[in-house]
Amino acid sequence: LVAAGFKPEQPAFISWLGVTMYLTRDAVMQTLGFVAKTCAPGSEITFDYSLPPDLLNPTERHFRGKRAEAVAKIGEPWISTFEPAALERDLKGLGFAHVEDFGAQEVNGRYFSGRGDELRVVGASGRMLRARV
Repeated sequence: LVAAGFKPEQPAFISWLGVTMYLTRDAVMQTLGFVAKTCAPGSEITFDYSLPPDLLNPTERHFRGKRAEAVAKIGEPWISTFEPAALERDLKGLGFAHVEDFGAQEVNGRYFSGRGDELRVVGASGRMLRARV
């Protein structure tokens, strides 16, 4: 990263969207630990993650299962899910000082309201998280 111009002594913003569900839990936590230990105070990472099926209602679980089957068929299986409270505890244990977790309703209200193209987060299985070192 340093060879590419990254300055670890300066706060950084990392957008890590569309990744965690394809990695093992250990790989996700190692990456987050690297960010917490390597990036300057004030650095932030934003990422999305999936909830475990047992936290979804039957309809959400059914549709998520169908989506998971479809991506697995093209060679991109979903591997990891996270429970929000446990993930927040883990992040704070890694050294993140501030953690914000957003469900679909919060994400849509915060980032997608007023859009003309009607882009929205649909379903309850995916969440976004913002963590600051």
